[in-house]
Amino acid sequence: QTNKKIVEDAHSLFQKILQKWQIVDIRFAYFDKVESLCCLEEQKDSTMNTKKSPKSREDLQKGKTKDPRGSNSTSDKSHPAGRKNDGSKQIANPLLSACVAIFTDILQFSPQNSFLLCNEEKISHIIHVCFDHCKEEKQIQLRDKLKKFLLFLFEKEDMYYLLQESCKTYLETSLESALQSFPSANQSENGDDSLQDVALFFLQTIEEIGLIRPSFPELLVNTL
Repeated sequence: QTNKKIVEDAHSLFQKILQKWQIVDIRFAYFDKVESLCCLEEQKDSTMNTKKSPKSREDLQKGKTKDPRGSNSTSDKSHPAGRKNDGSKQIANPLLSACVAIFTDILQFSPQNSFLLCNEEKISHIIHVCFDHCKEEKQIQLRDKLKKFLLFLFEKEDMYYLLQESCKTYLETSLESALQSFPSANQSENGDDSLQDVALFFLQTIEEIGLIRPSFPELLVNTL
């Protein structure tokens, strides 16, 4: 409770500072450790993905086998989306949530601040890992903070072109991964709803961005 109160007070103070001094200098050095951990995680995920070819929906259907209880199951138990955290992550979700909240505050209260404009590529590494962690079960807080960040980001037209393009790609690949992993009707009846939650989160995010920028969903039409 004490730590939570400190975080809330610090967040509120940061917002007040941005509102009063919008061009305040924010050094990325405070985020260097977070970015380095995110880069390590990206490299690890990239290495793992190259070792196994992605499965299509047809491949997943072919891989289904009967389990002793008589229900269909897939021979490959690893889901790209809706998975549990296996403990191999380089960075904790609360730290990611805190970073995204700070980025959102800057977008909301100080959009002209050079911090975002000069560090788009570095910030994109952190956001990329946020997308990946949002695929885990029960990540409501991180998903809410990421969605809020994306809404403010795409509200800014093309001011942050590089970051917007990166996030568009992350949204597309994350949604595609979630849809490819979507469970069968039989799995849904057995209560496996984590994959639906992931897919719905990305679909709802795209829909809400579309309310701000109507052409946005059209950019993802192939995936949709």
